[in-house]
Amino acid sequence: QNRHHFASALQRMSVVCNVSANARVASRNNVEVFDGQYVLVKGSPEAISRLLAEGAKPDWYDSVYRQLAEDGMRVLALAYKPCGGVDGAQKPREWCENNLTFAGFISFACKTRAD
Repeated sequence: QNRHHFASALQRMSVVCNVSANARVASRNNVEVFDGQYVLVKGSPEAISRLLAEGAKPDWYDSVYRQLAEDGMRVLALAYKPCGGVDGAQKPREWCENNLTFAGFISFACKTRAD
């Protein structure tokens, strides 16, 4: 629906999209169903930390991403925001990328090639 491209100065990017869950699969696996329009955000843990809703940052947030980084991993933080009936595609980036819920970290190794 709408994409806010990665900006190195902001250290993040976001998309506004419609999420359609498979309720049958979710109920069979006892998983919460997410349906509707959402803002999905990825970025540096430092940048995402500042955008989380009050109380949404786990106590272990900083120590975990720092430990992953110290272990040589690249770390991205993931967060989301339900649009709640508001058309997020029509909202500015500032509206989309605040008051977020932390979804988790993704980490990966970027090994140097031995050429």
